[in-house]
Amino acid sequence: MVILKNEAMTVTIKEEGAEMTSVLAKNGVEYLWHGDPKHWAKHAPVLFPICSALINDEYHYEGKTYSLPKHGYAWTKLFEVESATDTQATFLLRDDEESRAIYPFAYELRITYRLNGDTIQVDYDVKNPAEKPLYMSIGAHEAYACPEGIDAYEIEFPQAETLYTSTNISTGHDRKLMLDNSKIFELHEVDFEASSLNFRDGTKSNSLILRNKETGRGVEVVYEDFDHLLLWQPYHAPFLCVEPWCGFPDVVGHDGDITKKFGIQCVEAGGTFHRVHTITLLY
Repeated sequence: MVILKNEAMTVTIKEEGAEMTSVLAKNGVEYLWHGDPKHWAKHAPVLFPICSALINDEYHYEGKTYSLPKHGYAWTKLFEVESATDTQATFLLRDDEESRAIYPFAYELRITYRLNGDTIQVDYDVKNPAEKPLYMSIGAHEAYACPEGIDAYEIEFPQAETLYTSTNISTGHDRKLMLDNSKIFELHEVDFEASSLNFRDGTKSNSLILRNKETGRGVEVVYEDFDHLLLWQPYHAPFLCVEPWCGFPDVVGHDGDITKKFGIQCVEAGGTFHRVHTITLLY
């Protein structure tokens, strides 16, 4: 475990998956879901090299067929702690023989956590050391504790949004209007009974506030340059996942070619893909 600490919070990150497991505020309040397997045993996994699922868990590249599990495999891997101070740590995962058997690309994935006052900055850097393009996706999956139940919470966007979700995420059909030209999105458990809320077209806003409607406690999540936004909870669970993604599930009709996959990111030879999102605690 790596523990980062400043005057506002203590953040615990495990080497497996470079996953945050606790964000404990100075007032003793825990902001992350504690991972009770009754609902969900994770806290804040990093999704790489895909987000969500492939059709039949398979894809094709250069004439060969490979299999990847839902959300990839980085969340199961032991990262190297490349550097660490009291308030900043960088975790590194490289490709290896095992990964190349299911994902035939060279990469260096670095995840850096930085504390700055009440804010956690998370940097994602994917370097392509090879002489051919790297095809990948990456996404965040932080679960924010909502101990009163999510009906007690709301989301506020800085801009008025009109948002649709698909009841069948793989088809993109059966679009359901969830927010109609409004900044305030009221949360209701029943909306998560069948699926996540998947805003495949992203949002005009590049941030949101998740907060308790009475106390104001919550988080501001900034996700500039992420293409898609998802909200998810296991039905009746006392937390909400806010998930900015640079990637998306396979859609029906896709032929499995990873180079043409909807939402896929291409990192050219020798290049680096970089994204940042921040989490600010609201008391």
